Amino acid sequence: MVVQYAFEQSNSTLRNTQDFVSESKFLTNWLDVEHQGWKLPAISKPHDWCGLWKTIGCNRVDVHEKLGKGRLTYVKQFRRSCYRAKCKSCFTNWIARQANVSTRRIEAFEKKSKQQPIHLILAVPASQRNLPVKLLRQRMSHILKLGNIHGASVIFHPFKFNKTERRWYSSPHFHLVGFGKSSDIKNAFGRYSWYVKETEDRKSVFQTFCYLLSHCGIQKGYQTVTWFGNLSYSKLKVEKEPRITKCPL
Repeated sequence: MVVQYAFEQSNSTLRNTQDFVSESKFLTNWLDVEHQGWKLPAISKPHDWCGLWKTIGCNRVDVHEKLGKGRLTYVKQFRRSCYRAKCKSCFTNWIARQANVSTRRIEAFEKKSKQQPIHLILAVPASQRNLPVKLLRQRMSHILKLGNIHGASVIFHPFKFNKTERRWYSSPHFHLVGFGKSSDIKNAFGRYSWYVKETEDRKSVFQTFCYLLSHCGIQKGYQTVTWFGNLSYSKLKVEKEPRITKCPL
């Protein structure tokens, strides 16, 4: 029952994410807004094969029978996906994969450290908004160390949404999901004129990542989600989920 509930919740989250992006693309300047080459997800034409059904299977019934599985044939059908953030057809698959991987890392460290994750917005001061994003990342990374961050994921957002004018506009900021004392982090960024806002909790870490990835910054050559401190790839090893591409019987 718990597994079924979690599955239904994740599907509901992804449907809501897809609806949000589809509505924003239709009603706002989603497709055209740009900041230093950064764009929003789901703006590029899919490959010809994106979304097409594919069937794989195993008909070695003799082997299955010897393994005590009966004379069964294994068949699996799925839609093909390019898993690109910019693909109009496959962006939700990309969000689901990224959110799942990120959630597993956060939950692994949460279990290990017995700490609760926090979600902060790191807002770039107006005087620095036109600086190269690479430089802003470097400054943000430096200040995080001064704020005694234990470990975190950081996602860059180039834009904010003006609800009155219903348009996206350049306003670079970072979202942090990780571990540490929010007061220490706020004090560290405050010394450099950055503004830090603590956000309201969502229902789950997975839901938080789906929301953040739905309108994050996309540019070729840059990672969407970066990891710091004890959550970096060199310090935290998380077992990958197996991909079922061969006969499970």
